[in-house]
Amino acid sequence: MFKIIDTTNNENRLFIHSDGEVDLWGHVDIGDGLDVTGAITGTGDLTIDTNTLHVDSSNNRVGIGTTSPSKVLHCKTETAKTNEVEHIIQLTHTSSGTTTTGFGTGIRFQGERNNGALQTIGDINFEADVNSGTNISAALVFKPALQGTVTERMRIDSNGAVHIKSAGTSYNDFTGSSDAGLVIGSSSNSNSGVMIRTGTSGTGRLNFGDGEGSSSDRSKGFVHYTHSDNSMQIGNKFFRAHPYRFFWPRRYRYNKSYRKTRCHW
Repeated sequence: MFKIIDTTNNENRLFIHSDGEVDLWGHVDIGDGLDVTGAITGTGDLTIDTNTLHVDSSNNRVGIGTTSPSKVLHCKTETAKTNEVEHIIQLTHTSSGTTTTGFGTGIRFQGERNNGALQTIGDINFEADVNSGTNISAALVFKPALQGTVTERMRIDSNGAVHIKSAGTSYNDFTGSSDAGLVIGSSSNSNSGVMIRTGTSGTGRLNFGDGEGSSSDRSKGFVHYTHSDNSMQIGNKFFRAHPYRFFWPRRYRYNKSYRKTRCHW
């Protein structure tokens, strides 16, 4: 056993036990690095290089780039950018084999059941839908969990098409160079649908466009439903002022006689 005592303050500063354990009291400065083999256990805050890494032991939070983390993990950086995104976190997945489509990187989420057990509640993945020696393109895949098992429910592929799936189905019917920008359900579904909801005096709109400029470009054709009079309007750029107008139930009106039209109910 070895002991060093601060005689000025009459306090222990260094104590080496017979089993090799060392106790230190006071602030320790190490100027040339510190190599540690084994675990490091501490009960107070940990700060490295001012704010490169800070552990808030009182609130059990970790800050990267901040000494006052507000969440369990809080990452912060400051740049001179004013109209660009700064990527704060990077996740990298490599393989010892040869990757192909389906390879990717994701985040898994877990939650606690009411019996205290942990269970997976969902994944968010970026999965390669093109993977070659010169290019990898990825789809953004959302997989919420049903009874702890994650299942794909929505995919935004690398071409920008959105695929939404109903429960219990396999992947959508459109693959490769599909013309569909939005796919809902699949041929194995008994039912699929889309709802456009408004107030009782509102109008639900489905527009067909070929540009982003004028309102005419954004709406070359349209299907509108007006809730105030329960009418359905169908038109295009030629019949915009006087579209076909259907009243429910079983009434039909067409406001202009551009051509003769019949409607059978």
